[in-house]
Amino acid sequence: MAFDARGILWVQTDNGASEVTEETNDQMLAIVPSTMVDDDGNQQVVSADNQTQLKRFFVGANGCEVTGFAITPDYTTIFANIQHPGNWPYSDKADEATPAGVTVRPRAATVIIRKDDGGAVGV
Repeated sequence: MAFDARGILWVQTDNGASEVTEETNDQMLAIVPSTMVDDDGNQQVVSADNQTQLKRFFVGANGCEVTGFAITPDYTTIFANIQHPGNWPYSDKADEATPAGVTVRPRAATVIIRKDDGGAVGV
């Protein structure tokens, strides 16, 4: 988890429990504080009643872990790391050959995220 200077809380998941990993992939969430206030302007605690204010920012590849977070000072670029995706891009097993006969080995990566209009990410 990390806060940016605007107060947005970025949450990256690393689900290890089989009952979770069989149903979903790891992801990155954004909790924007301006949407988490009561009628008096006070911050609210995330609960069952307001958890819809959690925004899914992206979902990782099958079997990966979403880790590491950095954002540029102007908020226009986010960097997030993807660790050991499980079957990207062709097979359920890293050691299987693709239809073209090439063995695919999933690789860790740093993902760079920007908005098409060049504006601030996360708002």
